[in-house]
Amino acid sequence: MPHTQLIGILWDLQNTPCKKLAYPIEELVYYIQKHGSIYDRAVFHDFKSSDDPVLEKFEDADFTTVAVTTRQKNNADRAIIGYARKHYLANSKVTTVVLITSDDDFTPLVKELQQAGKKVWVIYKNKPSQRLRLAADRCIPWSDLKLCNASAPVSSKPPFGKPTKQKNNLAFPLKVAMISP
Repeated sequence: MPHTQLIGILWDLQNTPCKKLAYPIEELVYYIQKHGSIYDRAVFHDFKSSDDPVLEKFEDADFTTVAVTTRQKNNADRAIIGYARKHYLANSKVTTVVLITSDDDFTPLVKELQQAGKKVWVIYKNKPSQRLRLAADRCIPWSDLKLCNASAPVSSKPPFGKPTKQKNNLAFPLKVAMISP
């Protein structure tokens, strides 16, 4: 039975970091795919170099990596909000947006996406504000995902692999973008 949800993923890596690659990115993608087809996935961070092991891990999971300069406070937030507005807000195909953050600055974006008919999930490591928790359609603590024990299928092709010609599999190829003030 095909999934009816088309999901966009936005990861605020500055707010929810991947210290020492402790987060199983592939398993998170697999968890989200249980709820629908992934349309797009992007991670936002001040990547120091193109050989950053965290960057490589996200590239392996087909994330668009958006390098954000940190010279000004909230540059990543502004980049994520702009990306969401450009790629998801008016896109009738996207039904759900997953924000991986605990940053209260995204509460207005959550409401904006909901007014456009999108469901918004927030996955967080650090407890988000009550305002963000109440605004989101689903608010999921990272620890509840139990990703280290997730039962991702064992195969030569991971579920987050390159786009195929399957219906509703509209994942984009890797793109690296630089955003500065």
